Amino acid sequence: VQFDRPVSLNNLPAELVRQGYEVPRCLIRTQMGQGRSPQVEIIDDGVGEEADVPNAAAISPDGNLSVTSFFLSGNVGFKNLTTYEEVGGAYVGTNPTDVDILPSGTHALVTVYGDNQVVAVNLTTFQVDYTVPVGLEPVSAAIAPDGSRAIVMNSGDSSASIIELTGWTVEQTITSPEINSGIFTLSWNTIGRFRYEFSEVLILDDNQTAVAGTGPSVAFIDLVSGNVNDVAIHDGTAKDLAVTRDGNVLACGASNYSGTNDINLYDLT
Repeated sequence: VQFDRPVSLNNLPAELVRQGYEVPRCLIRTQMGQGRSPQVEIIDDGVGEEADVPNAAAISPDGNLSVTSFFLSGNVGFKNLTTYEEVGGAYVGTNPTDVDILPSGTHALVTVYGDNQVVAVNLTTFQVDYTVPVGLEPVSAAIAPDGSRAIVMNSGDSSASIIELTGWTVEQTITSPEINSGIFTLSWNTIGRFRYEFSEVLILDDNQTAVAGTGPSVAFIDLVSGNVNDVAIHDGTAKDLAVTRDGNVLACGASNYSGTNDINLYDLT
């Protein structure tokens, strides 16, 4: 059996279930490329934290609430950071990935990989207030510091969607060779659990420039003009991004399959 993208099946034959998992719902993925034969990987898609994959988390501006996306169940969970108790949850769709929170603290923006959309979850009612269709297989998002717009990176069609956050509409879609599809990887970790990794995107304090890890490079994206400037990293795949508090230096963590890990520093002045 071969699949070219992740799928979810019910009532899977028991002999296909990965050893140690005894639930009928599984995620199946085919690994291809680099001269290897296709391999089918199966993972438990049950209910609860033990059977799910927490993928991304964000903390509200007041520091009182955390929001976590769970890739397999399609849920986001909310935890009070004073009592450390769960205070709510919401189903947002098929395979949510990244989470970011508006500076106002009113909504969490969640990319929903399997449904090609982002949703805005109300942080008071814990319900989905807005749904915005974007490109294929969105994996990461960032909100401008002034809360005016967001950028969503779509791994399936190598595009970026710019969302205007007053009307919750896509104001432009940017497609460029510099925005490639190498921004989402799935692999087994050292303890046999499935993990989902996606390169980060952030928006600088000018509220106009987005920086995205796009495989072997870092892309600087003008959110108004749509222009993309690509800067190669030293080695490997761009992962986490961070900017110094004075806004002058960008740090990019890079890793590759040979085990080399680097931090690339970029002068933003």
